[in-house]
Amino acid sequence: MEGKYRHLIYDRPWPAEQQFEEKTRLLHIHMDEPIGISMRSSTTWYHTASDNGKGQHTQDCSELLSWISGDPEHPWDLGGEVILYQNGEKKVLHESFFLETPPYMPHCPYHVTKTTRPMIHVAVPVSSDMHVTNMYDFPLHDDVETHYYDSYYTFDAEGDDRKEIPGEVRVLYADGKKCPGGKVLRVSWFKENVPEGLTGMHKHDCDELLLFMGGDFYDPYDLKAEVTFTLGDEEYTINKTSYVAVPAGLVHGGFRITNLTHPMFFCAFHNSEAYRQIH
Repeated sequence: MEGKYRHLIYDRPWPAEQQFEEKTRLLHIHMDEPIGISMRSSTTWYHTASDNGKGQHTQDCSELLSWISGDPEHPWDLGGEVILYQNGEKKVLHESFFLETPPYMPHCPYHVTKTTRPMIHVAVPVSSDMHVTNMYDFPLHDDVETHYYDSYYTFDAEGDDRKEIPGEVRVLYADGKKCPGGKVLRVSWFKENVPEGLTGMHKHDCDELLLFMGGDFYDPYDLKAEVTFTLGDEEYTINKTSYVAVPAGLVHGGFRITNLTHPMFFCAFHNSEAYRQIH
C-alpha cells in the first residue's frame, strides 16, 4: 500500500515468539511506532483461561481497557470471567465492559479465569511515551469484591447519539459524562455492508484511533470485508485487521464497508471527554 498517509495504517501482526498458547495477540502499536498520535494500543483474542496478563502497575497517563464478547450474536455476554483489580480492589466481570484507569492509579493484575467462547481484549494507553511503574507488592484485597470504583466502568452503549446505521450492533459507549474525566470509546459489530459510509468528511480537535478487526476467531487477520476511507486527499482500502490513526486536524471520512462475509469488529477511541466532529 502506497500513499503519504500509509504510516497512519498499522497492520503488522504481533511477533510469533511473543504469542501464548491460550491467547492470540493480533496487533501491538509500540511506543516507538511513528503513527503521529497520542495513543498506542494492543489487541488480543483470549480463547482459554489465562494468567498471562499484566501485573499490578501504574502509568503516567490514562489507560483504556476493554474486554468484549467475541460472539456478535451475544455481544454483552463475555462467555467467561475476568477478574481484575483497581487500587487493590477486586472486580469480577462476566459481561462486556470498558474500564478507564486514571493516571497513577494502581491497577491489575487481571486474570481470565474461564472462557466458554473467545473474547476480545483491547488496551489503549493515552500517550506516545508512557512510563510504567510496577507495583507487585501493592496489597490486593482478594477476599471480597468491592464497588468503590464502579464509576470507572461502562457496560452498555447508552449515550451514543449518532444516527443509527443498518447492520451495526452497538455494544459499548463511554465519554466524560458516563465516566468523569473519561475518554470517548465506541465498540460495535457490523453485520451488514455500509456502502454509503459510516461518516461524511470531517475532522476532530483531538487524536482518534480506529480498530477494524476480523470477527472470525479462526482467521482473525482477515476482515472478510473491505473498508474504504479517505485520509486527507487520499483514498485507502483495507481488507485485513488494522488500526487507523487519525491525528487531530486531519480531514477524514467515508469508511465504506463492502463485500462483508462475516461480522466485523470495530472500536473507536478519542483523546477527548466528548465526541466532536468539525465538518
